[in-house]
Amino acid sequence: MVDNEVGDSPPPPPDPVTKLHLPNYPFGSLSEEESRAVYAHGELAMRQLNQEMITQGLSAERRARTMHEQRNKLRTWCRDLMSNRAAADWLAANRPNQTWDEAMQKQISRDKQGDAIYEGIIESSTHSNPWVNAATGIDAANPPKLPPVRGPAPPPP
Repeated sequence: MVDNEVGDSPPPPPDPVTKLHLPNYPFGSLSEEESRAVYAHGELAMRQLNQEMITQGLSAERRARTMHEQRNKLRTWCRDLMSNRAAADWLAANRPNQTWDEAMQKQISRDKQGDAIYEGIIESSTHSNPWVNAATGIDAANPPKLPPVRGPAPPPP
């Protein structure tokens, strides 16, 4: 069989692995605390990504769109990594990712205008909820070491 035949190659790694340089953890292989630590590392990587985009001269709007998209991908991926599927499903149902329009409206409701709207989106995209971090014992500014990549997790139920 040829390696490049359909269905023969694994799917590409998720964006947080390729764009934020995080380990490619198997689905359902991390505890809630480990998944939160990975998320905190992802936020730090997103701040670096924003600085790189500033250096490249990208506009505040372009950076905000990229950061908003990366945050949503990071959140979804970290939830996929959780071994506690009931908790992950609860988060997906009760704390869904924000749409771009929702993120814009949130900043406008804070009386922001122009580029301040985009800078607000960038800021909120790279700083997680302090209450959730406290509940999981994570210092987002100094997260614990990334957990090891363990063997493949059992398939989702």
